[in-house]
Amino acid sequence: MTPVRHFLALCPDAPARQALAALSGLHRGRTVHPDDLHLTLAFLGELAVSPPALLEALASASARRGPVAVVLDRAETWPGPGAACATGEVPRAAALSTALWQALAAFGYRADPRPFRAHVTLARGLPQSVGETVGPLPAPIGWTSREFLLMASAADAGPAGSARYRILGRCPLD
Repeated sequence: MTPVRHFLALCPDAPARQALAALSGLHRGRTVHPDDLHLTLAFLGELAVSPPALLEALASASARRGPVAVVLDRAETWPGPGAACATGEVPRAAALSTALWQALAAFGYRADPRPFRAHVTLARGLPQSVGETVGPLPAPIGWTSREFLLMASAADAGPAGSARYRILGRCPLD
């Protein structure tokens, strides 16, 4: 059994989720289930503390930050992980990610050394022949997040080995 992986994320509202799901025709690969589309702020892996304790500690890092407006305007394929993504510059999400990582350090977590890249993964398992591409989306896709979520996934939770996610807790941004 694959271990459960945990992460903090912003989730699109229904219209943005529908627009992102409609992009499935732009790529080849295992499409992410529309209910599971999200923008990862921090990938945690295994939890070092209970979900309620973690969310309580992170609430102070996110308090009074206000909602995060997300606008994704590019389609990208990343050959390394074999992923198709909708991406964009989202400075408030990057700032929130940094603040959350600073709070997570108290639990022994270390931020990913790579720079934050705001993205929603649309498909995984792209063929090896797909190279890196970048282009505009047919139209920008946006939403405003008033909370971030603590989510968990297990690789064997969905059909054909696709990940499915569940929400373990919510933390308001207002």
